[in-house]
Amino acid sequence: MTALLVMLGAGILSACGGSESDTPTGPGEQAAGTEPVVETLTAPKEGLTVNLDALNNLTFWWEAARGEFDSYEVVFDRAEGDFTNPVAAFPTQGKSSTQLSLSYQELKTVYEATQTNGEASLAWSVRTVAGETHYNSPVRRTMTITNTVEPYVVEALFAPENNSRADLVLLGESLTFSWSAARSNGQKTPGYTLLIDRAEGDFSQPLASFDAGQETEYTLTREQVQSLFDRNAAAGEQTLAVIWSVRTRVEDNTWLASQTNTLTVTTLPVAYSNSIFTAFSLPDPDVIRADDGYFYLYATEHNRNDANMRNVPIMRSSDLMNWTRVGAVFTDATHPQITDQNAGIWAPSVNRVGNQYVIYYSQPGNNYKHAIGVAVSDSPTGPFRDLGKLIDSNEQGVDISIDAYLYQENGHNYLFWGSFRSISVLELTEDGLAIKNKATQKRREVAGGQYEATVVVKRDGWYYLIVSTGNYSKGGTYRLVVGRSQNLFGPYVDKDGNDMMSVHDELILQGNDTFSSPGHCSRIITDDAGQDWILYHAYPNDKDYRCLMLDRINWVDGWPVAPGLQPTSQSVDRPVFNTRP
Repeated sequence: MTALLVMLGAGILSACGGSESDTPTGPGEQAAGTEPVVETLTAPKEGLTVNLDALNNLTFWWEAARGEFDSYEVVFDRAEGDFTNPVAAFPTQGKSSTQLSLSYQELKTVYEATQTNGEASLAWSVRTVAGETHYNSPVRRTMTITNTVEPYVVEALFAPENNSRADLVLLGESLTFSWSAARSNGQKTPGYTLLIDRAEGDFSQPLASFDAGQETEYTLTREQVQSLFDRNAAAGEQTLAVIWSVRTRVEDNTWLASQTNTLTVTTLPVAYSNSIFTAFSLPDPDVIRADDGYFYLYATEHNRNDANMRNVPIMRSSDLMNWTRVGAVFTDATHPQITDQNAGIWAPSVNRVGNQYVIYYSQPGNNYKHAIGVAVSDSPTGPFRDLGKLIDSNEQGVDISIDAYLYQENGHNYLFWGSFRSISVLELTEDGLAIKNKATQKRREVAGGQYEATVVVKRDGWYYLIVSTGNYSKGGTYRLVVGRSQNLFGPYVDKDGNDMMSVHDELILQGNDTFSSPGHCSRIITDDAGQDWILYHAYPNDKDYRCLMLDRINWVDGWPVAPGLQPTSQSVDRPVFNTRP
C-alpha cells in the first residue's frame, strides 16, 4: 500500500509504499547477513516525481535496522549509480528515528548536482553508520526531481477599487495601490510590478510601470499621478481613463493578475463643498422640482425663535448646490396645532398631487402621541392652507407617528411613516388628502422599531426602503440604511434575505471624522446625466446644529450607496441640469 502526504509551509511531503518495489543496491560495502542494514524503505514510493518549486521539504521513511550501529544516512546517487560514491548523504541524529526530512535547500543541492535539462533522475537509499563503517542497504528506490516554476498569480486587486476616481484636486499627497499576495503552489517569493495602461490597453506596452519589490502595495505621489495625467491625457481633456493591474515575477517567469481595475484620473475643479448651507439649520430636508424649473426645499422648524426657521423655511435652488430662502410654509397666524403640545413643525415632505403641492408635516405631542398633518398650495412657495390632522398616533395604535413620505404609483397614493416604533403604510385617497376607506383600512408594517424618515424608490423591479437609524445627536451613530423588496408592502430584506422587520439592513451612508449623524434624506433626485443625488442633514464638527448636505447616490450590484459610504467634504461632481430657470 502506498500513500503520499504533502504538507506546505512547515509541512512534510512524503509517500509510503511497500518493499515489493525495492531493488538490491548492487555493488558496494558490506550489506548482508548479520550486518546492521536497512531492509525496507517505506517512503517516498518507488518512481515518485516531485517538483522542487512546490516543496518545502520531503520526508524519507524506512524500517529500523537490526544490530549494533550509531546512526543512519539517507544517500542519493544518479539513477544508474551504485552508491559507491553517492552524490549526497544526509545523516540522522542517532538511530532512534527512522525518518528524515530534507529541506528545500538540501533537495535543491541534490537537484543541482544531478540535473540534466531541468530533470534529475535519482536513486536513494538508507545506509547505517557504525563508527567509520557504512553499511549499504540491499534496497533502493528511484525518484525524479524537476524544477518547473509554478504560476504565481495575484487574484485580487484591493485599492483603488474598480471604477474608482482619482480627482487630483482632492487627492492629497499620494494614491496607494494594493493587492493580494500571489497565490501559488510554489515556495518562492515573487516580486510585483504595478502596471497602468489606457482603458483599452492590454498591458503589453503599459503607460507606466512601478517595481514594488516583494511588497503588495505601491504608493504614487500626487506629482506622479499628475505626471501620468499630463503625459497621457488628450489636449484639453479633464479626464484620463486607465486600467491597472499587477504582474508577478519569479526568476525569468512573469504572470499577469487575473483581475483588472478601472480608474479615472481627473483635473476637474471642486464643484461644491459640504455642508452646502450653514447659515442656519435645515434638518430633515425634502425637495421637489417645480414647473418653473427651480428646486424647492422644505425643512424642520428647528428653532421657532429664529426668523429664518420660523414657520418652516422654504429654500430655492437652480442646481441643488446653492440655496436661498424664499419664504415659509406657514405664518404665525396659520401655523398648525394638531397635537396637545405647543410645538414646531417637523420633517415636511413635499409632493405634487394633481395640480396641487401637498406637504405632509409632523408635530410632536405629549407622551409620544405625535401626529401628521397635511397642507396644500397652488405654488411651491405657498401660501399653504392647513387641512389639519391626517395621521393620529392614538387612532393608528402606534406612537411617534411622524416622518411622512408619499409614494405614488399607477394613480395610487401610499403614505409611509413612523419613527423608532415601526414603519407603517396606508393608502390615501386620489387627492392625497385623506386615508382611503379609513373605517376599514388597517396600516401595514414594513420595517421594525429602529427606523425613521422613510424614502421609497423603485428601480429595476425592486422597491427600496431607505430609512435612518441610530443615535441622532451630534457625534451619534445616525446613518442611512436600506432594504429592498419586489412588493411595495414587503418584506424588505438585506443582501442576505434578512427581514427589516427584525432590523436588518444595508448601509448607504454613515458619519466620519468631519461629519457626524448623517441621515434623514430627501427623495432621490436624478439629474439630466442620469446621476442620482440626495440632500440630507449632518453635524459638521464646527457646528452644533444640523446642516444641509449633498451627495451622489451610486447603484452597486443593485444597491444604493454613497461614495465611500460617508459624506464627502468636497466634490468635483455636480448635478447636471441642461435647462435651468
